[in-house]
Amino acid sequence: MKTRNLRIDTSASGGSLFKGNSDKTVVVGNRNLTIDEVVSVARHGANVHLTDAPDILRGVQASCDYIQNAVESGQPIYGVTTGFGAMASVVVSRECATLLQNNLMRFHKVGAGKRLPLADVRAAMLLRINSHLHGASGIRLELIQRMETFLNNGVTPHVYEFGSIGASGDLTPLS
Repeated sequence: MKTRNLRIDTSASGGSLFKGNSDKTVVVGNRNLTIDEVVSVARHGANVHLTDAPDILRGVQASCDYIQNAVESGQPIYGVTTGFGAMASVVVSRECATLLQNNLMRFHKVGAGKRLPLADVRAAMLLRINSHLHGASGIRLELIQRMETFLNNGVTPHVYEFGSIGASGDLTPLS
């Protein structure tokens, strides 16, 4: 079957739409994805379905709860309730922890260079979903579900090839 990728530039909204012609669905859990599954989603627009395995979803929630409780109790956790780098010893107040995280994402979303190809970004989104379902990132399930919705509806953010932060330079593209 020949697939046709539709790309619509929506620069004002900061993303592109991609809709492939695939009736395949890739179920994502905390398991290794096959190369064929990643290619199906990235290049051919296969749908993504988050696992409904209770143990996996409980793990995601437990990790999120851990971070939330740490913030509420003032427990120092690098980059969550403390500053970064030389500012790691500076504890951020509970009231400012959310602002810190929001500003971190805003700061890192600015990149440079050419836009990465849509298929590359879609593959990275799928792999991030899979990674987050391991239950060790502390993020809310709603964020993972939002990425699933984006992939299934062809919404792909513009991601630039270079970042300016981090030893490997991957913080900006992954933001």
